[in-house]
Amino acid sequence: MIAREESPADRGLIVTFSLFAFTSTFSIAISQIFLGLSLAVFLYILIRNRTHPFSRPLRFIYWAIAVWIAWLFFTCLLGDTPL
Repeated sequence: MIAREESPADRGLIVTFSLFAFTSTFSIAISQIFLGLSLAVFLYILIRNRTHPFSRPLRFIYWAIAVWIAWLFFTCLLGDTPL
């Protein structure tokens, strides 16, 4: 199997989502900026590649997003003020 190098957009997606996860612990505004940048880079990758978005190199990022959304969902349901 030939290993494909990560493009700058792929690395940018990893960096912006990692910064989003890191800054969400102390700043809502900054984390939302990085989340928006991650979404923009993700959409750019989808438009540029025109392939199946859940490709192997970014699988870790997608699992991280899914775990984070599940965590938000369960904390909303089990917390003192749901949703």
